[in-house]
Amino acid sequence: MGIIGFVEVVSSRYRADGKVEIVAKVLRLSRFHMVRARDTLIELDLSGPHPLYNGHTELLVRDQGKHVSSRYRPLFTQGFSIGETAQTLAAREIFVEIYGNMAYGLTPWWSVSSFLPGFLLDSPNGSMKFRMLDSTNDTLSMGVSLTKIRDSSSTAMNLTVFWDSITSDHMISHTLATFAVATLQNVEDTVAIKTAGTSSLQTGYEAILDNWDRVLFGPNYNFETKTIGGYVVYKRIWDHFHLPGPCRRWIYGSPNWIRRRVTWL
Repeated sequence: MGIIGFVEVVSSRYRADGKVEIVAKVLRLSRFHMVRARDTLIELDLSGPHPLYNGHTELLVRDQGKHVSSRYRPLFTQGFSIGETAQTLAAREIFVEIYGNMAYGLTPWWSVSSFLPGFLLDSPNGSMKFRMLDSTNDTLSMGVSLTKIRDSSSTAMNLTVFWDSITSDHMISHTLATFAVATLQNVEDTVAIKTAGTSSLQTGYEAILDNWDRVLFGPNYNFETKTIGGYVVYKRIWDHFHLPGPCRRWIYGSPNWIRRRVTWL
């Protein structure tokens, strides 16, 4: 008959008759078959690829255990040139990006990060992301970042709201709203605060393929420059490594012109 469904074991105990009683949470059931007596449970090893465990939003593993392959976990970031998601790292988990962005999980709901090359370019920076809501279909986080403006005594402060929402069996939407809160400036040893910087809104989509690779695409709008654009990228995922393909981006602004480019995330 094949696979009837997938469950997550919540607890188990030995009974007096020598059998094991299991309490499980149903993740996904077949639309064509019902669970019957004497059906067999098979334990799946998700530390690596498994032929029976195909890509599906209901099968995403939210338990941030170290022995779960990253292909089955929600994305922490969509890529350097796109932006992060609402997800946070596991406690003591380290994330390193090829461009020099590094993140660390302080707790399962609190992550800190920094773009390390900025310290060499006279632009030290740092950010924190807090996961505030994590339900079955929605994850909401808030991030705060500080970045010293290069060749200036000013430091920009931005506030970002991240919202991930499962919209179908294979689709997740990612919304990022970034607000330029203020600029801190040293004026004769006094900190002056003024509004500055840019604000932007971006809504993108993540398509989960059967092999757990991802296709990312969506538009974005910059309030300051009054431009609208978008992106599309294919992300290949292994157990501990993600390889984003070339990112196709385009920007449309006023006057009427379109600029396209291909970059690696």
